[in-house]
Amino acid sequence: MTALIGGIVLLFFDKNIQGYATIGTGMASLVAAFTIGRVSQARERRKPEA
Repeated sequence: MTALIGGIVLLFFDKNIQGYATIGTGMASLVAAFTIGRVSQARERRKPEA
């Protein structure tokens, strides 16, 4: 969240490239965390209970 807010602040101060890069990095981190969590949950469901 800090990266997203920081990116918006950079955009506000006319630092377009840095702002978009910061927002993109923040979004990529959130997407990666979500994807890894979903894959982990799917693996847990497939485990046979013994």
